[in-house]
Amino acid sequence: MTDMNWNYKYAFDSDEVKERIAWFRTKASSNKSDRLSIEPYENEICISNSVVNTKLLSFVKSLPIPKIPEMDDGVLVQIADLKEMVGQVKSIGEEVVRLLLSDSELRMSGATHDYPVYTVHTVQSQKSTKIEQERSTICFKEMLLISCRLASEVAPSSTELRFYPGGASQIYATGSNVSVRCLLTAVKQ
Repeated sequence: MTDMNWNYKYAFDSDEVKERIAWFRTKASSNKSDRLSIEPYENEICISNSVVNTKLLSFVKSLPIPKIPEMDDGVLVQIADLKEMVGQVKSIGEEVVRLLLSDSELRMSGATHDYPVYTVHTVQSQKSTKIEQERSTICFKEMLLISCRLASEVAPSSTELRFYPGGASQIYATGSNVSVRCLLTAVKQ
């Protein structure tokens, strides 16, 4: 596909998406190698290959495209292995996760219990600034998991966790054709 306009926005029912994917796998001989075509239109996405086609219809027309600005005055750390981090987050037995960033490491624990503590392997980024004081934030475990999984699909080796004043944090990843910025929390501590 060339010169495709992806500046559309959609709202899909998750059950319908699962149903369409299951139908497509059944009807399209999914165990055969066949190029998949995905074409965006104003209120629908058409999916087809050489055998069958289907479409997903947005149930809200003309959705506004959300603008998620990059916040100012933050510090960032590059996550070395996002899949390892996902495994560690899953092991935390609380709904809320505490993230602590110092100049030397990123640590995670439950919000109410400090142990066990999981250390996340990080890479010093060229854009990183020296962390003067420890940064701390809390976020929902499920939101952290979803954000990490999404970022790992986009760019597993160049994902950044960004901390901002007031306790806000974002996971940011950019691949060759897409980028993702997930706001984890904006809780003051």
